[in-house]
Amino acid sequence: MKRYVIFGGIVIVCVTVMGIFFFSSADNQQGRSGDSTPGINEDRADTTDPSQPSRDSEDEPTAITEADGARYINYSAESFKKYEDQQRILIFIDSTVQNSVALDSLLESSLTDLPTDVVLYKTPIDKNRDVAATLGVTQAGVAIKFDTDGNLAGIYIAPETPDLAIFKSSLMLDEAPATD
Repeated sequence: MKRYVIFGGIVIVCVTVMGIFFFSSADNQQGRSGDSTPGINEDRADTTDPSQPSRDSEDEPTAITEADGARYINYSAESFKKYEDQQRILIFIDSTVQNSVALDSLLESSLTDLPTDVVLYKTPIDKNRDVAATLGVTQAGVAIKFDTDGNLAGIYIAPETPDLAIFKSSLMLDEAPATD
């Protein structure tokens, strides 16, 4: 009996060590080294960087909605860089996910309730999986805010019924300036 316990322990240790080697070599082959993740505004031609061109961004129109408040535009690297002096929020959308559709609709109808220095970028999560993976986004209905230096400044995950006040508070958006 004692031999079986020792043998079982050796097998478990061997399987664990082989698993570690297998997964670490698979990560290196796919270029996912932990210390090689590019910054949001680095000047590298890396398609996982939101400030770099997306394969699908050239085919999409740029403006969705612009009002007397925030701008809501389709994501492209060019527009992401163009508005780097403003609050930028990247929103991952999927037309088959209820909370994502609700968030998209809420934002399109509430632009005047957001500060004028906010630019919202709409991007289909299925077309920009590389960008989503770089940012750690695994589901649609996620909004990620960046500061003017390109650093992550806030995250919002839409519930089934998104609320604008919670969206603004989660992403620390200032109130829209009063018009006198």
